[in-house]
Amino acid sequence: AAAAAGGGNAKLLLKVFMGLFLVSCAAGFATLLSAHSAFIGGEGAGEMTTMGSLLTPAGAVAVLHHQVHAMADSSLYETKKELFRLVRGKVVEIGSGFGSNMKYMKGFRHVSGVLAIEPNRHMHHSLATAGQSSGQKVEILTSVAEEAAIAPASVDVVISTLALSSVSDLDRVLTNVQTWLKPHGKILFIEQAPAKFLSLQYFAQNMLQPVICAFGGGCHLSRDTIQAMSHVKGLRIESVEPVNFPEGVMPPGGLSYVWGFASKVKLDPKA
Repeated sequence: AAAAAGGGNAKLLLKVFMGLFLVSCAAGFATLLSAHSAFIGGEGAGEMTTMGSLLTPAGAVAVLHHQVHAMADSSLYETKKELFRLVRGKVVEIGSGFGSNMKYMKGFRHVSGVLAIEPNRHMHHSLATAGQSSGQKVEILTSVAEEAAIAPASVDVVISTLALSSVSDLDRVLTNVQTWLKPHGKILFIEQAPAKFLSLQYFAQNMLQPVICAFGGGCHLSRDTIQAMSHVKGLRIESVEPVNFPEGVMPPGGLSYVWGFASKVKLDPKA
């Protein structure tokens, strides 16, 4: 009986997750259709201003990204405000998307420039607009983080909010981050935390993984980003805390999240 109940709960949770996923897709598509010129047209976007461009894989990812990250940004607002207090100097952001993080750097005089890594050109127009509104000097790099051409030891802060879960080669990206950072430079992060092994959420994440990865820009729900970061030579995790959401606010996707930062440290030549 217990096994049957557990199976029923798992099926119910799967239906809930799938329902949220489909609603997000539909709402995001409607939102993007209603204001497509602002998202995929415009100066410097390098994309067609027709609806046909949304039918490409990159366009579909942009649709989903817009809706999901808009909801996530709203629920993570207080956490991001606290995290971005550490931003200074030359900044690199991994997966800048539509530029939702730019407002957290508005008026920051101690930021000398922002390099926004975003391979999806459908997002560039809004990203550039958000950067301009922030008052920061923002340069957009059309590249994936694995291949981004950034000089070693030239960056003060790297930012990743819900981006490292979607990169193709996490170890390579984290090694790049360690290389880009100046001595004592920092990577600031907000990332989803994997569910506890054999928990109901664990099974739901693994069942949904193929669908989310295929249609959600390569997002890996069960990826343990923080554990991978702890294994990178030359990076030391300084702080990791669970994200505490305000009462009545549902975490994005019903998942658990952590936030914190790691610093670049001198490599031990004997290690």
